[in-house]
Amino acid sequence: MSLHETKLITTFSPLKDEGGLQFYRRLSAANGMFGWKELAKLSEVSGARSGLFNHPEHVSRMLGIESAACQMASAREELTLSWRGLRRTGFDAICPHCLKESTHLRQSWEHVYMVACPKHKTLLVDRCDACGTRLSDQRERLEVCACGHNLLEGQTIPATHTQLWVSSVIASGSVSGISGLPDLQNVPVELFALLVRTFCQLYDPSFTVTRENSAAPKAVLEAIEFLRPLEQLLTKWPRGFEDHVRERIDLSPQGGRTLNTRLGKWYLRIKEVASEGPLGVFLELVHNVAVNDFSGVLALDHVSGLAGRRRSHLMLPDAAARIGVHWTTLRKAVEAGEVECIKRPYANRGEAREIPVAEVERVILARKGWIGEGAARERMNVPEHVFKGLVQAGLIVCDSSARSDIRRGAPVEVASIERLLTRLNEMGVQDALAVARRVRLNEVAARRLGDIKALGRLLSAVANGDVHPVNCATTVGEVEFLEADVDTFFSSKVVEAGLTVQELAKTTGWKWESISHWLHEGFLESVPAVLRGQPCRVVMPEHLVKFSQTYVPLSSLAHSIGARPSELLERLGSVEVFGGKPLPSGAMRGGLVRLADLATAALQPGLVRDAH
Repeated sequence: MSLHETKLITTFSPLKDEGGLQFYRRLSAANGMFGWKELAKLSEVSGARSGLFNHPEHVSRMLGIESAACQMASAREELTLSWRGLRRTGFDAICPHCLKESTHLRQSWEHVYMVACPKHKTLLVDRCDACGTRLSDQRERLEVCACGHNLLEGQTIPATHTQLWVSSVIASGSVSGISGLPDLQNVPVELFALLVRTFCQLYDPSFTVTRENSAAPKAVLEAIEFLRPLEQLLTKWPRGFEDHVRERIDLSPQGGRTLNTRLGKWYLRIKEVASEGPLGVFLELVHNVAVNDFSGVLALDHVSGLAGRRRSHLMLPDAAARIGVHWTTLRKAVEAGEVECIKRPYANRGEAREIPVAEVERVILARKGWIGEGAARERMNVPEHVFKGLVQAGLIVCDSSARSDIRRGAPVEVASIERLLTRLNEMGVQDALAVARRVRLNEVAARRLGDIKALGRLLSAVANGDVHPVNCATTVGEVEFLEADVDTFFSSKVVEAGLTVQELAKTTGWKWESISHWLHEGFLESVPAVLRGQPCRVVMPEHLVKFSQTYVPLSSLAHSIGARPSELLERLGSVEVFGGKPLPSGAMRGGLVRLADLATAALQPGLVRDAH
């Protein structure tokens, strides 16, 4: 421990709204010292204001103060330094009512634009009622003037709404609930001060030149006078501000074709602090007025590259990029009257096309309702042939001409997909199907040429309500149907399960002309099918069994006994022959004999002629 260390008798930490220097001033008063410079001397640091703040650990050790307290004081001082030339120095401004509640100086009172107390709604006091002099920041006690007058007994004057609005933002960064004035949240004090400075210094539209280093007001009365233009500017918010913007546009140089040149430094400064963040409401009002009261180009006046900026209009190429189309496509839509557009004079003799941001957002929203076929299939979870079948059945809206429509840009309507899924889920689930075999819509395969049309017939039946799903699903492809219902529409299933005329003839040795004749006459049952794109008849196993249990071809019977069919026909006697196809020669081919008749003849030998 250094021999020069001097421990203070009374120590504490900064209060939540207390500035760094104010903390050390209160600390010195509590220990009977005459000002903060005495603390600096005891700490063996520079007597300048920065001395106590540049070495917080050293000051903490020398004075026996908690390190966190000194660190906090330095951080508060750093915030005050960010106000640059807008910090009160040499003198104080106080609220007597606040000092009665707690004898400490508030950090926000150091800002020169802070002229009122938001809590007590009165103006701050920076002069003694007794001696009339300004309150020096070197006085021994915070609540007593150097002349000995008790400052807590000072008279206060009510503040205006505008003064309270400015002071609230400086004190807390936010303001709300003040009648007729805008609400603001989380406003950086340094940006707000620049906005206030712009409004007050350049309030007169004819005054366009200001000194960047012009002195800020010092005393409270000077600050009140400096802030007076805000009283007019914010009257009847937002109408008063909008009227002021219109006045500036009317009085600006008429040769300017952009808002930058017409409104000059006033507008450029507003863009500097309000292009993003909570102060954007002021820039937005400027643009809203300019839309109707300014004939030049708006879109080029926006600061580029700032995220979250609000704009009222976009140049045509920028609007096309945001929509996601080529600029020539958007220009064609504008020329066709499909998109709202404002044409303004640009450059010497040119013309600029501006698209309102609201119109761009409407186009973007409309285009979201249309997607490409690939995206639609993925969304529906179906293969290409099922998707095409749904389109052909009228269950999905797919319009190839939509690509040329600026508000669609893709062929498939998203709403039609949602309608189809809702419809399928609302059609009702069939009962008693727990053990029945099912097939998903996305599992329906089109393996043969005729299956494409069969799929169309199936989907048409679904559309007509003749075929119902048996589950509720989250995508169209997951909707399930009874396998038996699906198979009735598909030729490939039928062909696989049965035999065509040619296949039956090859298998049995029967002539295909005879089989075709039996099918035509109804002796042999079949089902229709499509094979390699051509219609055909398919004999199912159950049909063949039924036929074999009823008839036997005369040719097969003759072959079994080693005779010719014509010879057997003569020997059958009264046994009737059916299904024979007459030939031009008068003969008959493909005759059938009923098994029942043969059985009867076997029991009555006289019915059949003796073969010998």
